[in-house]
Amino acid sequence: MSILNKISFKNFYLQFVFKGFIADILLAYKGLRVSFDRQLYNNTNESRLLAYSFFISIILFLQRLPSRVSQNPQYFDEINLNDEIGIDLFSSIFFVPIFLYIISFILHICCLPFRTNARYSETRLAFFWSTIVYSPILLLISILEAVFLNFWLNLFLNFFSIFCYAWIFSSIFCWAHKFSSNLYLFLLLITLYLFFTLLNM
Repeated sequence: MSILNKISFKNFYLQFVFKGFIADILLAYKGLRVSFDRQLYNNTNESRLLAYSFFISIILFLQRLPSRVSQNPQYFDEINLNDEIGIDLFSSIFFVPIFLYIISFILHICCLPFRTNARYSETRLAFFWSTIVYSPILLLISILEAVFLNFWLNLFLNFFSIFCYAWIFSSIFCWAHKFSSNLYLFLLLITLYLFFTLLNM
């Protein structure tokens, strides 16, 4: 590879990382509300929201992959590996976007009694974008859980994961609906998680 090609590749990489989609995700950790306003300012249309839903479905597929490979020996069989991963990937891409739209519709309906002025598209954007911002944490925790097979460590990682998502989602979602504070929604999500965790124990 010539020097000019190396320079052009480096410029492309820097532009992709620091000025593109990945940069928006990383910069969101410096200001969750500002990142939502930036998404809203970019005039996010329905096609981009649909692309966001497919991106989330891929992330959720990748999040499940490490634990399944580490806990299921049949994944090491090449035929089973291809079949199981293919079915899981197809199911994620086909069903997850549908569920995401249904959940965002339910969230919007739940906000109507609180006299929100946010449009349904803004609710979808807040839900989708908060999940995308959370995705690096989700992938990192899934890898740690697959590497360190410890019950108490995994329990802590699960709680930390829910804690992070509850804060990211409540911050962006409440800002989108112009609620005065995200604290109540954050505490509600944490309480629901602890309640269902105790039921399963």
